[in-house]
Amino acid sequence: MAMTKLRSLQGWVSLPILVLLITVAGLSLAYQQRLEAHFVFRSTLDSLTKSTQLWQAFERSLVASVDFSLATESLCQGFCPLTSNAYMINANVWHHGEDALMYQWRYYSHDENRRFYRLCAHHQQQNYCWWWQEHRLISRGFVNTTN
Repeated sequence: MAMTKLRSLQGWVSLPILVLLITVAGLSLAYQQRLEAHFVFRSTLDSLTKSTQLWQAFERSLVASVDFSLATESLCQGFCPLTSNAYMINANVWHHGEDALMYQWRYYSHDENRRFYRLCAHHQQQNYCWWWQEHRLISRGFVNTTN
């Protein structure tokens, strides 16, 4: 009779172990998902910080001490539209460490007395432009390209 009672309890002894294993597996999965989300967030933050530092270095290097004599004349009446491949045609490359920005430095003469300048840079699907009238910065900001 003791043997029969022991056999009937065998299934019940392994049940708490099974529940414990399932609980630990669920907690482990939740921990792994939180850890992965943390690494994705950290990677995105690092990439954003690096990109911001690159744009700031470009601005300190070229924009803060801009040389208007290096601008080339725009081939269009006014400024040509920025297209996805515009940076490949007559673009300059600026290096900062391992990174590189492609940029265009153009001007056009509205009349004999007024000259406008545009400096546009491209890096990893981001485009940022600065505009001057004569030698006075009048606007700047991120822009979209057309196809």
